[in-house]
Amino acid sequence: MDEDGGVKEFKNGCEVGRESSKKIEEECREKMRALLEFSCVIFPQLKNETILDLEVCYKTGWMRMILILRLALEFYHLAELSNNFLIFLYGLLLI
Repeated sequence: MDEDGGVKEFKNGCEVGRESSKKIEEECREKMRALLEFSCVIFPQLKNETILDLEVCYKTGWMRMILILRLALEFYHLAELSNNFLIFLYGLLLI
């Protein structure tokens, strides 16, 4: 880790600039947001507050793990509300 809490990246033993890792992180965040927005169209019960909560989780240290757990939990609650376990499985497939 470097002084501002970021993880240093290495490629072939040489340090790679943090800009490339930020670009990858931004692309990942955009893909996840698109996935969430698509899911909200299909399942309106997943509201925009969920998207904002998940983005906050993504910005914290446990990014992907928290995001995946929150998404799985949201789809589980949605499946529970609609009494349809297939929705939960669909959500896990999307994740």
